[in-house]
Amino acid sequence: MERLDLLVLDDDDEMGAYVELALAPLGLSIRVFSALPAVGVPRARLALVDLMLAEPNAGLAAVARLSTGGPVVVMTGLAPEHPKVQAARSAGAQDVLCKPFGLAELRACVRRNLPAPP
Repeated sequence: MERLDLLVLDDDDEMGAYVELALAPLGLSIRVFSALPAVGVPRARLALVDLMLAEPNAGLAAVARLSTGGPVVVMTGLAPEHPKVQAARSAGAQDVLCKPFGLAELRACVRRNLPAPP
């Protein structure tokens, strides 16, 4: 299975499309999911995960699952001090991107957290 540069997990289709479009000029291979499949999740050098997915605790579970394969950045409208954000950090998230975020902030976050290609 091909390894992606970036996996985006957000149940808001508009946000997923915004992230994909905003990062397209960086030349990254990107795949957007509204939910993680039970099996066959592509490996990615970096994952951006919406902490507040529709199903309770789905964002936190996704962070824990994806952090075993590489760095995870949590996207959230919650304050960085919120207990759910702190729980995401404990589950493996290495950074937090607070919504709403702009284009420059998104690109800087991805550049800062994306590991060098193997």
